[in-house]
Amino acid sequence: MPETMTIALVEDHDDLREEMQDYLQRPHWRVLGADSGEALNAWMAQYRLDVVVLDANLPHEDGFSIAQRLRAMQPALGIIMLTARTRPSDRASGYLKGADVYLTKPTHMVELEAVISNLLRRVQHPAPPARYHLLLQPQQLHAPDGQRWELTARETQLLKALALAPQQEMDSERLLYLLGRQMDGPLSAPNLAVLVSRLRHKLPCPPGMDNPITSQRGKGYRLHLPLTLVPPER
Repeated sequence: MPETMTIALVEDHDDLREEMQDYLQRPHWRVLGADSGEALNAWMAQYRLDVVVLDANLPHEDGFSIAQRLRAMQPALGIIMLTARTRPSDRASGYLKGADVYLTKPTHMVELEAVISNLLRRVQHPAPPARYHLLLQPQQLHAPDGQRWELTARETQLLKALALAPQQEMDSERLLYLLGRQMDGPLSAPNLAVLVSRLRHKLPCPPGMDNPITSQRGKGYRLHLPLTLVPPER
C-alpha cells in the first residue's frame, strides 16, 4: 500500500485555503489547512510533514520566517511559497529562507498539484540528516549516534516550544504562557529557570557551545541543538 504523504497549506484566506484543500484531496495525500504559523505548529505536533505550501503575508509570523525555521528543523521538507508578492527581491528572499519553489498568485491548481507531486517524489526517500529527534510519545530525545534521554512532560514541552520558534528562540513570557497552557497549570519564572537548568545538565552541548540552551538577555531562551519533532505514531 502506498505511503500516506502529508501536505500542509498555510493560508489565512479561508476560502482560498479550503478551495486548495478540496482540490488536492486524494488517496494517500493527507491535506491539512492552517491559517497561521501557530496553527501549523499544532499540526506538526501530530504529523510529520512532507510538503508545506506557505503564503508570505500571515498574521504574527510571516511565511519567510516560517520557511527559514522549517528548513532548519527538517532539511528534507518540501517548501513551496505561494504568495501575491511578485518582486524579484521577494523571490530571492523566499529562496534564501529555504523555499524549493516560489509561485505567485493567482496560480492554477493543476500547476500547484504538479509542483507538490514533484517534491513528494524527492522527499519519499530523503537522506537521513544528522539531527536530534524529539519523540513526543514516548517523551525522549534521540541523538544521531543513538544515545537517548528520558524526558519529563514539561521538559518535552519546553524543547518542543523552542524547536518550533523562529531561530529556536522564544521570550520568557511566551514560554511561560505556552507551558502553562499545555500542562494545565501555571509556571513561574523561577520554575522555568529551574527547568532550563535541569535540561542543561541532562543534554549534550553542541560543538563550540557551553550549553544546549542559552539565556538571551532581555528576551528569553535559545535552543542550540538541531532538533526535529517526531509526532506520536497514528
